[in-house]
Amino acid sequence: AEVVYALPQTVRVATRGPVTPGLDLILGARGTDASRLGEYDLRMFGTGLPDGVPRWYRRHRGFTDSYALEAGVEQRDSGERWRLGGRLSLDTGVVGDAEATPLQVEGLHLGLAGGAQVRIGQRFVIQLGYQVAWFPTESADPGVFDPIGRLDCVDAAYDIDACSAVRDGRGLPSAAGDYSRLSHALRLAVRVESL
Repeated sequence: AEVVYALPQTVRVATRGPVTPGLDLILGARGTDASRLGEYDLRMFGTGLPDGVPRWYRRHRGFTDSYALEAGVEQRDSGERWRLGGRLSLDTGVVGDAEATPLQVEGLHLGLAGGAQVRIGQRFVIQLGYQVAWFPTESADPGVFDPIGRLDCVDAAYDIDACSAVRDGRGLPSAAGDYSRLSHALRLAVRVESL
């Protein structure tokens, strides 16, 4: 089998400046063209496929472009042993309520992150960061997925006009329901400074 999809591109801008001696304010914005991942193709090939198994499936995901804003404070890195920082973020997400499924709860979300850095000697730095993101409840009811679309297609002897839901990858079991999520991320980085 082969899965075909286009990867999104991201543009990020940020600035930082002093708010008190030794403390910087960080402001940032990000845009991602995730709509390129609005669907993907699954193509199967080989002699082992039974008769009647389609060789090409489109899988609807319904991703849209996403935008995010973040603000935070960090201690300035002036060679101290310890350095701390924290950030808040707001992200529009890539999936609307109708496209939410258990596999893709990626709507509007709020994030809170904190981090610490310890310097060991002159050139060795260890960074540890943690982020939690809260995704409020999304209701996919009725949602864009409907297995009746596949049945209508079969009943119409695969007539192209009757199979639009199947062609678009939406003729699947319904994902109707309420979805929420709490996401956690932990990051560990080691840096060796050579200059």
